[in-house]
Amino acid sequence: MGDPIEEQKTLKPWSLSDFDIGKPLGKGKFGRVYLAREIKSKYIVALKVIFRKQIEKYQLKQQLKREMQIQSELNHPNVLRLYGWFGDEERIFLILEYAHRGELYGELRKNGHLSEKQAATQYIASLTQALAYCHKKDVIHRDIKPENLLLDFEGRLKIADFGWSVQSRSKRHTMCGTLDYLAPEMVENKAHDKAVDHWTLGILCYEFLYGGPPFEAENQRDTFKRIIKVDLSFPATPNVSIEAQNLIRRLLVKDSSKRLSLKDILEHPWIVKNADSSGICNYCTFGQCEFMAIILLSSLACRTVLYGFSGQLLITLLGVLFNIDLTMSSAEEEYDGIDDEEKFESDEGEGYVSQMRFLSSKKRKITYKELNVSTEPPPPLPQNYEPRDFRRLT
Repeated sequence: MGDPIEEQKTLKPWSLSDFDIGKPLGKGKFGRVYLAREIKSKYIVALKVIFRKQIEKYQLKQQLKREMQIQSELNHPNVLRLYGWFGDEERIFLILEYAHRGELYGELRKNGHLSEKQAATQYIASLTQALAYCHKKDVIHRDIKPENLLLDFEGRLKIADFGWSVQSRSKRHTMCGTLDYLAPEMVENKAHDKAVDHWTLGILCYEFLYGGPPFEAENQRDTFKRIIKVDLSFPATPNVSIEAQNLIRRLLVKDSSKRLSLKDILEHPWIVKNADSSGICNYCTFGQCEFMAIILLSSLACRTVLYGFSGQLLITLLGVLFNIDLTMSSAEEEYDGIDDEEKFESDEGEGYVSQMRFLSSKKRKITYKELNVSTEPPPPLPQNYEPRDFRRLT
């Protein structure tokens, strides 16, 4: 793998003046994520702003460098792209692919759990394919969880946040990740390899279908005990098929060498029965609901005038129906630009969220005045395009 930092030096450096900055998308421990548009190409991206002092404070310089190097070299439909980066004396800016529908965590919390077809079609099969791609490049993610899985405009899954990832062919010894998703070998401080990602697939499959991870307990110690014992049980409700339970059982195996391979996951009867090769579920997605709202709004707008009804009332009712903000006042929102470190540290309004978690509790906006972003997806990149600098598109 080449050094992306050296390659970046050969191109015209990015700067903040190359972007129109839109609304904040989320707040993490080390900075914020903003909606942005590259001025020349009009390409919509997410701009992740990281404060250097925060990185130095937690001694994460090498980890961040490794994250940037690994993610910049990955090019797969189900992996969030890192297009480039730049910095100033106080901040580092990562130029990331924009995931229109935000994090999977929000969708899971909203619905409670997913249907088997949706779980298999949109998520487990796509995630397995993405991990197979990563593992072929000797990249272990080590922190797969709903907060680190984002959804694009069509609902296609994207693995994000490679902060704990590593590129290695040998076994590793660092205990890292998130409590409920840790594999037994990590909990027992044993060496681990790519099989920790296989374990996490089993955890996620269970969580998608039942609404929560399988080894949850009242405290960390009890969770660790349940993980080590593989204390696995399947509730009576919701009703989940024997085939799905079989896949989960064959992934949540303490002996990492006996866990189902990624190839065998894709060939498992439950996946074959339910999965769609497109990776896009044919349910009414949130984006489709937005379009339905727009179409309905357009078709009824004239009628509200003709029959003397309040147009604002109609807009409000549609907003309540689809849980989106259709009012024109939302398009007039103004943002103060990118926070400085002092404001970032003093702002406790949103609370703590992990680095790449896009806030999903806020109502969606149909348009943003600053970027003129509609619900249309951004223009696709050419298939063989290496996005070191997407200004080359124009």
